[in-house]
Amino acid sequence: MNILKKLLYRLPSSLFSLKETEPEDAYNTWSEYYDAQPDNLMLALDEALFTSLIDNVDFHNKIIADVGCGTGRHWKKVYAKHPARLIGYDVSEGMLKVMWQISGSGYSSAYNKPFRVIR
Repeated sequence: MNILKKLLYRLPSSLFSLKETEPEDAYNTWSEYYDAQPDNLMLALDEALFTSLIDNVDFHNKIIADVGCGTGRHWKKVYAKHPARLIGYDVSEGMLKVMWQISGSGYSSAYNKPFRVIR
């Protein structure tokens, strides 16, 4: 028996009965815990990649659109570069709800800046 078959044999059968979830529904479910995952490798890599990507980008006095903004976890870094305005777009009502809970209605007390979120 090859290695792959041995591994598959050891996996619980319930793993194969998981149904596919639409992204919006998955992110709505995940939203409550999204920012509270210190050991999530994907989020750590995303954080490193985002930081690297914006290092040499001039946001000063520009209008920035964050497509897939989620909970706005990158916004502190964006605001540190002094954009004129930041607009967030996301398909997940749950992610946007978390952002509104953190920030209030249209003004981010966490970042001391105005913002607009569009769903």
